[in-house]
Amino acid sequence: MTASSSAIYVVKSALSVLWHSVFAVVGNTFYMDGVDATVIHLGGSSQSLSLSVLNNSAVVIRGNVVTRPVQYFMHILSVSRVESLSAVVFQGNEMQGSMAVFFSRSSFHIYYDSWLQLSGNLCRESPFYAFGYFYPEVNLRDSTMSVSGNQFISIRVTPTALWIPSVPRYFINGAIVAACNSVSGSEEAKYSIPSEYIATVLTCSDPCALAASCFP
Repeated sequence: MTASSSAIYVVKSALSVLWHSVFAVVGNTFYMDGVDATVIHLGGSSQSLSLSVLNNSAVVIRGNVVTRPVQYFMHILSVSRVESLSAVVFQGNEMQGSMAVFFSRSSFHIYYDSWLQLSGNLCRESPFYAFGYFYPEVNLRDSTMSVSGNQFISIRVTPTALWIPSVPRYFINGAIVAACNSVSGSEEAKYSIPSEYIATVLTCSDPCALAASCFP
């Protein structure tokens, strides 16, 4: 892949996974060339979503390896909707350095018994901004967001595992769980989450960490 390329690139319309369907990226090795590259880019447009996962469907990104530093692993440009018993699972991936691993540039909506799980990933170089960076907000309605069991190797600064800058205007209810995200096997990662989310943050020494971080 060239320096500014993407391995998976969706433009002008949403990646739509609907009605008991699965979109999976599993067990690949990505040889990206250059720090401006992005593994998965979901473009959409100002009039459309970037990601739509609805009605008992799932997006699964699991067990992939990125051999060189990239700008982002997952870059979502417009609004995302995960709704009605649906899920996005980003699990067990291994990567080098990045600006952010999972970066959403617009509101991320998780509605009606749905889930977003970022767990069990390995960053051999800590991301510059955050592992999961959701700008400006996450909107939860009877749903769960879990960031757990991710490992970071860092010799300079403590990385941020989850960064959500603001709270949506109409915040209903839901759960954010951040559990046992470790740095170099011992130190805990940082979090930047507004208090209104009432996030549950558990350390690796907490006996409830494993159970709380499991996929709902």
